[in-house]
Formats: sequence, structure tokens, C-alpha cells
Amino acid sequence: MPREWGKEPFYTFLPRERNEGLGNVHAFMAKTSLTAFKGKFKTGLGYGYYQLPDVKEYRLNKYGLPSYHQINYDGSYTFDNFLRGLELKVIGL
Repeated sequence: MPREWGKEPFYTFLPRERNEGLGNVHAFMAKTSLTAFKGKFKTGLGYGYYQLPDVKEYRLNKYGLPSYHQINYDGSYTFDNFLRGLELKVIGL
């Protein structure tokens, strides 16, 4: 099940980040968020640097991925009245 469908218990997670199935990964992440309009609108900005093992070390890096940086923006709006229960969410990379 993709982690985006639930809550991630670790503090190094950003949506669309891909380091599952890798060993000896060092993750550095910072995120900030803002809530407005009585909690209906939420926005956030996150940055992550993921230091992966060498691409030729197949035991720990089976997909051969290099280390990478990632920046995410997310915004969501929760509706009320007739559309109560509906939430619109946008994730940008």
C-alpha cells in the first residue's frame, strides 16, 4: 500500500519520495505549513535530501538510484455546507 494513502510514522517522509526498499539511506528533511480561513485552507512547503548508497552497491541500492533532492508544495481546501466532507488537495513537485 502506498504511504500516501495513510500517515507516515517517520519524520523524513515527503509525498512522492522514493526510498523504500533501500538500505543505509540518510534522509534530511525540513517542512513548514500554514493554516488559514478558520482551518479550511492548509498549505505546506517541504525540502528533502536523500543520500543513497552508491548505485553499484546492489545489495543496498537494488534499483541503482542516485542520491537526490526533492522540493514539494502542497495545498488543501476543506469544503463545508453542501460539499461538507469533500477535500481538494494539490501536490506539486
